[in-house]
Amino acid sequence: MKKFFLNIVNLDRRWIFLMVAIVVSVPLFIPSNPPIVPARPVQELYDFIDALPEGSTIMVCFDYSPDSLAELNPMGRAICRHAFSKDINVIGMAFAWPSGSGLGQEVVSSAAKEYDKVQGKDWVYFGYKVGFAQMIIGMGKDIVKTVQADYRGESLKNMELFQEVKNYDDVSIVIVLAAGGTVQTYIYFVNTMYNRPVSAGVTAVMAADYYPYLQTGQLIGLLNGMKGAADYEKLINIKGLGTRGIPSQNWAHIMIIILIVVGNIAYLLEKKQTK
Repeated sequence: MKKFFLNIVNLDRRWIFLMVAIVVSVPLFIPSNPPIVPARPVQELYDFIDALPEGSTIMVCFDYSPDSLAELNPMGRAICRHAFSKDINVIGMAFAWPSGSGLGQEVVSSAAKEYDKVQGKDWVYFGYKVGFAQMIIGMGKDIVKTVQADYRGESLKNMELFQEVKNYDDVSIVIVLAAGGTVQTYIYFVNTMYNRPVSAGVTAVMAADYYPYLQTGQLIGLLNGMKGAADYEKLINIKGLGTRGIPSQNWAHIMIIILIVVGNIAYLLEKKQTK
């Protein structure tokens, strides 16, 4: 056994990479039903949207790039599915990251197609617009005047949705899906300046920074990484990529813990042998 641990020290790291690849990949092809208990912040956002009356409007901001889509795309899809199932209108946008524009468009449009929603009436996607902070501030006064056109270049003036939705006063909540520091910008302006509800979904590594905003009431709910996406999918009873990814994430975490323990034992034994 001692020899085994000492040999671990000299193990080619490529074998470790291979083991991690196997542990992550296999659960993706073997269906499983991991126990998922939605966290309270996820439940809070779900309950808020679920309580909205038909015809309400929510805004979903896709502030991330392709390297973070594994965690954030499932969140956006679950939220849009929930909204459309309740006949709630969705406005999507990607003002912070040009590379996120196509990601958000696919998420919103595919969810809308599932529920036979009409573009311009039930949903609109702005895409990317230059001037991130200025756009957020401007929409608090006049969305049509600030944004002017959707991602296709179609004028918002003639769209049925914007006959009723003029500014944030007509938007029930702004939900920010972010892989960077843009959540604070929405809190500062949408919540603090215009006194409108804001929520967020962020990558797992960022989540700890936003729990204080939950405590102050500046955020209504918070989705934390892939677990947050899986929690929301559990609440809407639709298994998506978040739920499918949880087994891989769980096994990867278990393997990392095992490697840390084995590595420390090997280090202590090697240190003892050199004395």
